[in-house]
Amino acid sequence: MGFVTKSLKFLLVLIVIVVITDRITGYFLFTNDSPLTGIRNYLLSDNSAPRYLAQPYVNYINHPDYISLNGENQINNLGLRNPTNTKIPKPAGTLRVLFLGGSTTYGEVDNAGDAFPALIEKAISDSISLHPLAGFSSVECLNAGMGAATTAEMLTQYLFKYKYLDADIVVIHTGINDAFATASLPGYVYQPDYHTVKRIMENPHPATPFLRLVAHSYIASLFIGKTYYSAYTTGHFTNNEFLQYHSNFLWLDNGNEKKFHPATNAFYNNLTELVRSIHASGKKILLVTEVLMPEKMNTEMKDMLADGLEPNRLFMLRVAKENNTAVCDLQKCDFPDSVFVDADGIHLTVAGEKIKAKKIEPVLWLLLQQIGLSNR
Repeated sequence: MGFVTKSLKFLLVLIVIVVITDRITGYFLFTNDSPLTGIRNYLLSDNSAPRYLAQPYVNYINHPDYISLNGENQINNLGLRNPTNTKIPKPAGTLRVLFLGGSTTYGEVDNAGDAFPALIEKAISDSISLHPLAGFSSVECLNAGMGAATTAEMLTQYLFKYKYLDADIVVIHTGINDAFATASLPGYVYQPDYHTVKRIMENPHPATPFLRLVAHSYIASLFIGKTYYSAYTTGHFTNNEFLQYHSNFLWLDNGNEKKFHPATNAFYNNLTELVRSIHASGKKILLVTEVLMPEKMNTEMKDMLADGLEPNRLFMLRVAKENNTAVCDLQKCDFPDSVFVDADGIHLTVAGEKIKAKKIEPVLWLLLQQIGLSNR
């Protein structure tokens, strides 16, 4: 009995020593600006699944078959935010709508079914049951929204990947991420190929459930960081952070003066090329402008976006007119302040996603009816 008691006391003392040592390690090595802190935060976050995957030609994609830490299926086999896998070729009788955009299309809501493309799919499915479209028995809305995606990613993703989905309509909802590329920041010079604003995506070591579990310990996090993420322990851990600002390899003189000229504006030219490529394949297009609430943004984000958001909206309307393309111009007055995520001002709550869906669905339904009539 005495041996058991001594063993328990020894075990208790050992646990106390380990806990104290762990806290001391955290206090001295895991400071706010420490790369180790960034690695530990990554391991303990939803991003460690990971949500993005580096790819040649297109830089990065949504990680296929991504499941969030709460166990929700968020991304399917093709990197789309849909609960079921997407089939190629398209099933007969299916009317397919492809949504291209950034995180405002992906939807920063917990459930994929609460993002506006999924809400639109339900609304249109209900409408088709009441008003059948010739040649179609079902509708499929594919959410290809991708965090931090600009028109550059949308153009390359469509040409190299998404055109094979054979969507009948392509909805393009964009403008905010491109606005970051026209920011007036110290030392920043605008370049039409965005090389001064977007870094090359890379694939860190995937975090297994076991690594995420033991990362709650500072000592374990230190070991994990040195073992699997040593390349990041000497600098800022940047996985899933796509923006960078520098002035290397500049080739456009007076870039900041030319960023809103149609000849050198990337947003206008990328969007035009994307629209014309889709039109050339006989598909219909709906362009959708962005909506946000600057009052909820921090000063840095507000300053980065202030220069380019409204010009991008006007450029989108111009592209729509020049290419005879349908457009849905969202208005801030239709979105109460409460539906914008606090300390963000860009992404919407579930209530906001519902409003966006209701604004886009009627315009999209008109295009769907045109397709149905052409099939009669």
